[in-house]
Amino acid sequence: MSRLATICCHEVVPQLDRRSVLTGIAGLITLAPLASAHAKDELPLASLVGPDGQASHLARSMSGQTVRVRGYLAPSLDGREFALSEASPGACQLCGTIHDPGATITIRSAPTESVPPIFEPVLVEGQLAVTGPAATVALLDAKTRTL
Repeated sequence: MSRLATICCHEVVPQLDRRSVLTGIAGLITLAPLASAHAKDELPLASLVGPDGQASHLARSMSGQTVRVRGYLAPSLDGREFALSEASPGACQLCGTIHDPGATITIRSAPTESVPPIFEPVLVEGQLAVTGPAATVALLDAKTRTL
């Protein structure tokens, strides 16, 4: 008889000394202005999509404007329309399951755009649109850049 092994994810508690923590805090304080300056013109995905998956008030008010959003692209059948989510839609490297990717919007690539990479962090820029009776959020004529 064979036994089936069970695999589960366990929390790892890091062991840090005081010096490492203080060095990390000093580094974050030094780099914080650079991070905020870089992300000024980017919108978080969660601010565009409500908990029900429909467009937020911010997305409705910014419809028609060009915006930048960071996230992960899911595979596409046609190579032009993708789902952009907060977290990678790929399988977890620890447990092998696919976890909830968080807020998700539709990306419609520009015709001149080559096929973007999937499962990698990307920065997408395009025209924000709220589409359909379900009020879903989409970026039209999107240009994708790998981070």
